[in-house]
Amino acid sequence: MPLEDRLEQLLSGAKPFAMTGFKEALLTRVLCVMDPDRFLTILKYTTEAGSKREIARMVYGLELPAPESVNWTLGRLILWSNDLLLDLAGDGFANQQHAAAFLWWAKDQLGGRPAA
Repeated sequence: MPLEDRLEQLLSGAKPFAMTGFKEALLTRVLCVMDPDRFLTILKYTTEAGSKREIARMVYGLELPAPESVNWTLGRLILWSNDLLLDLAGDGFANQQHAAAFLWWAKDQLGGRPAA
């Protein structure tokens, strides 16, 4: 089963092994530990405080879809947006934590202004 489908099952509680309260941020942390070369330490797909979707908009001027506006699962959006931001950040970072720190920094430097 693809990772995004397994992630969605855990997020939605569709399987008996899903744990109440162990949702997106904690599951993303598990992915970061499981595969630190792939996963950014940006823990949520969308929040007002800043997340993959907001960083894509503010740093790169990209409008990633709202989860309710597409037929993709949240699990798929989480993995897709992680891979997209990782590609956009490019090479030259010591590791994915370094890349994530740069993306957070870039978002904060824009001070709420979207990228031009």
